[in-house]
Amino acid sequence: MATLVTGATGFIGQHVVRILVERGDTVHLLVRRKDDVSPQKKSNLKPFFGDIEDEATIYNAIRGCQKVIHLAACARMWMKDPSAFYRPNVLGTRNVLKSAFEMGIQKFVHSSSCSAVQIVGEGVADENCIRPLAHFLTDYARSKALAEEEVC
Repeated sequence: MATLVTGATGFIGQHVVRILVERGDTVHLLVRRKDDVSPQKKSNLKPFFGDIEDEATIYNAIRGCQKVIHLAACARMWMKDPSAFYRPNVLGTRNVLKSAFEMGIQKFVHSSSCSAVQIVGEGVADENCIRPLAHFLTDYARSKALAEEEVC
């Protein structure tokens, strides 16, 4: 079984890729630079170089996969240009979803952020705990909430 992992070289992505590789899955890695995959040379790893903002790159990387684990995002607390959050986090998520839908992907996992959900006190927060967009303090949090809307 083949799985596309976006954000494969990030903090969470590295661990997800390691687990998939150890269990023998074929893993398509969507990475921005060739040097990002040099320490992970395994026969069941297939790197694809590009960006989630480019539909053609995603479509190429997702071909042959049955699952997608979408982890890629701009995860910073602040940037001078707020669009630097929205392009990868919202548009990129939309692009990955579109390709997954068109390719008939069986399972799609989207990783978000605790910044995107409403604090519920003693309860458990999940994708149903939607915070009104006006209540976000950062563009990062707002962009992650908008990405969740794309997925839902």
